[in-house]
Amino acid sequence: MTKKPWRAGKDLSAVVENMEIGTGQRGDGRHAFVTREELVGLKLARRRTSGGAAYALNPGIEMDSSVMVVDFPSKPQNFKATGGFGSVLLEWDMPNYRGHSLTEIWRGTEDDLSDAVLVATTPGQVYGDPVDPGWSGFYWIRFVNAAGVKGPWNAVKGTPAQTQISVQAIIDQIKEEAAKSPVVEELRKEIKNAQGQAVKDAAIETTEVVGNLREETLKTIGGIDTRVTGMNKSTSEELNKVNERITKVDKEGGEAFLAMWSKKTGVEGITAGIGIVAGKDGEGKPVSQVAISASQLFVFDPNNPDNTAYPFAVSGGKVVIPQSDDL
Repeated sequence: MTKKPWRAGKDLSAVVENMEIGTGQRGDGRHAFVTREELVGLKLARRRTSGGAAYALNPGIEMDSSVMVVDFPSKPQNFKATGGFGSVLLEWDMPNYRGHSLTEIWRGTEDDLSDAVLVATTPGQVYGDPVDPGWSGFYWIRFVNAAGVKGPWNAVKGTPAQTQISVQAIIDQIKEEAAKSPVVEELRKEIKNAQGQAVKDAAIETTEVVGNLREETLKTIGGIDTRVTGMNKSTSEELNKVNERITKVDKEGGEAFLAMWSKKTGVEGITAGIGIVAGKDGEGKPVSQVAISASQLFVFDPNNPDNTAYPFAVSGGKVVIPQSDDL
């Protein structure tokens, strides 16, 4: 007969001894009290929500019902990869076998499953894989159940994906190419040379005109009767010469400007240039046209080399226009 752990009696010593046994302070603890909260924690009971403040319990869950049946993972279906600018969106059908836990996502730069690496796991059916713009590669997935068993791959052949180059990357590339463009340097030299030559020619012509006027004026001092006539004639002739020289300077400057913007031919027949048309059509209406032959267009200020604008770019047959804050 097993001895009872409790001490009978109503005296203070008996009450103290029984409380010490119940709280585990006396003995080996086998007879310690078990609280309702401990029963809920052991899932031997469930707390019942009630309107009052009382702590009520419902019967616990049977152990047999908590055992989950796990099936072997099925093969993923309808797996696809869509490339964006800086990530690849992966999608597939949610599996319907019992005990599904997660999906493994593998990635490789070549279509070779043996070289692929595990990049992520997810319990869902959609995943965004962050990669660099302009990246290309292949993906594989497989399901894993709650027991850790891994199922078959979606396919032996990888699913290809490729990300697009960002708009900012295209703009940065154009800026870099424009900064190294020989056209910009050539045009700056031609503009500088044309301006310097025009000033030099104008100074030479002005000096010649002043010398001729001085010479003619001295010649007319010897004759009072012919001085006025000679001065008028000489002055008229010199003024005509000045006008002719100014016209010549303007003409040469205009021709130099047109030559600078004439059509240029590159290697292997690749051409680039600009054409300007100003005239009238068959009905006599004014027509002015500007045609540009180039795959990239940028505008620069010759007086401020760092001030360069990029209105748009042509990449792969498509026109890319940056936002206003990118210009």
